[in-house]
Formats: sequence, structure tokens, C-alpha cells
Amino acid sequence: MAPPFISVVALYGPKAEPFRSLITEVQGMIRSHVGDELFQPYTLEQVHATLISLDGVREPDNPDNTVLNANFLTRVGERRLMDIDQAMEILTTFFITPLEVRIGGYRRDDPVPFLSRGQHLHDRTFSVQGDAFVLLGWPTSPGLPLNTLRRNLNAAGILHRYHQGPEDIDGDMHIVLGHHSGVPTEALDQAVRAIRDMLAARPITFDIAVSDVRVIAADSPTLVPVLLADPIPVEADTVKAFIGTQEG
Repeated sequence: MAPPFISVVALYGPKAEPFRSLITEVQGMIRSHVGDELFQPYTLEQVHATLISLDGVREPDNPDNTVLNANFLTRVGERRLMDIDQAMEILTTFFITPLEVRIGGYRRDDPVPFLSRGQHLHDRTFSVQGDAFVLLGWPTSPGLPLNTLRRNLNAAGILHRYHQGPEDIDGDMHIVLGHHSGVPTEALDQAVRAIRDMLAARPITFDIAVSDVRVIAADSPTLVPVLLADPIPVEADTVKAFIGTQEG
């Protein structure tokens, strides 16, 4: 059996306004373009934003209950021990002051403060990535603070999956709203255009506080079924209990 997915996420569980209404509206727009049969929406509680993965590797004959970070090991070939306690301290300190996040408000021809993976924020705000419908938001404060947070977690032996090189940047708040199966490209394109235009005209902002951040362990990246959903800070042994013994 594959080990669980273990991540630090924001916004999992009950949703406050205006984020709750935005999810409902966007999912409704998706449904109107692609139909009920081909759209598998996430539930409101299931919708979340992944901040960073805590997937690890526990080596055989490990007497010290230490774990290697899976991303450091598999993506850059480094054997880095994860310090869960330090990671919890970094995360808790970061969110002591709530982080304001904005979704939408970027028209196609507007100047933007930065690009997201080389693309204009209008195009990145909503897209179809593989079979997933993906909503993106960004903190309103300057300096790409989510990218900084993910880099700061390197000190705790944790590598963000999109930080394979020192020049890589990921300041996005990535939110999956559901999946599709077999929707024609034309219908997907129509849905994407309509939702991008709606978001450009009607942006929302909301805060993420420490109480909105959880450590999640689940059998799939959809977080169904959930095995752990604890608010930060979480004890190191609680996290490590979900990391199985594997060959490093």
C-alpha cells in the first residue's frame, strides 16, 4: 500500500465568506458549461490550498525515529532530515499575523506586479490543469510571501515540490475545485474564459490565520479519506506516525 499524502494546507474544512460563495459560484459556472455527469466537484469542506508537502521517507533499521524529506531525496538527490518541530515553529510564526489573499481582479491587459510561471495573472487565476479545475490566489503584500515561506522551510529540511533549483519561484495559492472526465476542449475553453472574466470583474480578498492552517494526512491528494486533520502546531511524532519505512 502506498504511504499517505501528508501536507500543510490552508482553508480545509468549513468556509467563511466571501470565499465560500466564490467556490459555490465558480463550481456552478463549471457545471453550466460541462454538465453534471462530467464534473466531479470537491465538497466545500474538501476544497483546500496546499502550502507545502511533508511527505517523507523513514529508512529501514531507523532507531531514532528520524525521517528524510521525500522532495529533497527524489528531486535533488539530497538526504535531508525533516525537523517537524522547527517547521511548525516557522509556519506558526508566519501566520501569527493573518495573511491577506486576493483572488481575481486581474484583467487581461492590466499591468501586474509579477508573473506566475511566466504567465499573466489573468490567465493563471483560473485554468484546467490535466483533469483538474484550478483556482489561484496571491497574497496582497509585496515580495511573494508564500514563496518566502516555502524557502524558509528549507531550514527545517523541507523542500517545496516546485523548488528544484535556487532560481525557482512559487508564490501561488493553488486551489483545486474538482475534476472532469472527458469534457470536450471547446466546452473547457468556454468555461475557463467565462470564469476568468467573472473573477477579473469581481475579485475577493480574505485572511488566512493560524487557525486556518492544518496538517493533513490522506490516502489521496484529493484528501479523501482524511486520516489526520489537525491545526498547527502538530507534534512531530503525530506527523511521523503516517510515514512508513521505505528504502531511501
